Amino acid sequence: MNHSESTFLAGCAPFHDYCFVAKALDELSAEGLNNSTFLCFVDGGVEKVPTSVGWAAVAAATVKPPGQQRVVVFIGAGRDVFEINTETLQQAEGELHQSRHALAALTAVNHVVLACGMGREVLVRDGPAQWRAIGPGTRPDDHGVVGFEGVHGFSLDELYAVGWQGEVWRGDVQGRWACIDSPTSANLNAVRCAADGQVYAVGDGGMLVRGRGNFWEAVDTGHGETLRDVADFGGEIFVVSDFRILRLRGDRLVPDDRFDGDARPGGCLRLLPAEDGLYSLGPKDLYLFRNGRWRSAI
Repeated sequence: MNHSESTFLAGCAPFHDYCFVAKALDELSAEGLNNSTFLCFVDGGVEKVPTSVGWAAVAAATVKPPGQQRVVVFIGAGRDVFEINTETLQQAEGELHQSRHALAALTAVNHVVLACGMGREVLVRDGPAQWRAIGPGTRPDDHGVVGFEGVHGFSLDELYAVGWQGEVWRGDVQGRWACIDSPTSANLNAVRCAADGQVYAVGDGGMLVRGRGNFWEAVDTGHGETLRDVADFGGEIFVVSDFRILRLRGDRLVPDDRFDGDARPGGCLRLLPAEDGLYSLGPKDLYLFRNGRWRSAI
């Protein structure tokens, strides 16, 4: 498949050889037409989902609860949603009517999909096309723009959401939330509850904050570039900026140079953690980290 005429938008990966992505056809985008085509990279091949949609995907997540079939979910900023059962191929496209604001991110916690977005919105997927709003929402004393850009959790009883103005909130799936005293006012773009028991959030101006519960600290990473996403794999913390893959060594972010050959990603958007690997997804690139090396997956 020729990937030069399309752009990666979002993705998720349960395993290193099983990755779902949304792509936009550049020709349509150049005409001002939002679009998403859904693909599955499986066992070295590419399979296309028959359905394409007239909106741009911004996030994806997949879950396979015990005893149930795998579901992949994509969302658009305008509250659009697309779901597909990977075994029956049953599909559903619609709108998240429970949402009142632009959406930004999806995640999976304990086989449950969560979405978040502006206005401090958080939604939980209770079943096929069934969503419930659980976020703290806006408050009368808010100043400026408020909203979440990322949500993750150690469990459904310990969720963390981060976003604009450096806000960090802790909550649960029942909708009980508390605002945590954040060590930064920089916008935070992503959050990850890591296997080392710490929560990591990254954002504008090279900002990285680390903590758990009510205790958080800003980490001087030595970088001033915007940090887009954060993930953990194999005992390491990985971060992507617009153009580079970085890893945390001590309290410093250093470029990750463990690549097969001379090729490097031309851009980075998101990190897609899998059970046995880690993907870096950029507008024109998809790289896989496995067995201690990065290599192009396309």
